[in-house]
Amino acid sequence: MSNSAAQNMLGLTEEQLIGKSSFSLDWQGIHEDGTMFPGATHPVPQAVASCKTVSNVVMGLLRPDTRERVWLLVNATPQLNPDGSVAQVVCVIADITGRIASEEAMRLANRKLESTRLY
Repeated sequence: MSNSAAQNMLGLTEEQLIGKSSFSLDWQGIHEDGTMFPGATHPVPQAVASCKTVSNVVMGLLRPDTRERVWLLVNATPQLNPDGSVAQVVCVIADITGRIASEEAMRLANRKLESTRLY
């Protein structure tokens, strides 16, 4: 189940999201440093394995509609059955693409400034 904001962030319709997991290779998930984000380390499987909330995970995914990278801040909270097993996981995502782009622009500007100071 998803909402329209999630669908817009991910570039998929609700129908396209049905049955799709965070493990799908289509997403081409990466960490901020550009390394691959293996499926078992994604927030939802981590929340299932630990029965604890996984917070503030930054994940880059490739939008299938535009083939552009979207950066998400992901929080996954397990909802437990009375016996302590995981009934479901509530996953909240926020689009932080603009923040990531701003941080990268700031790093580049700082590098340029530092290189001009050397002369």
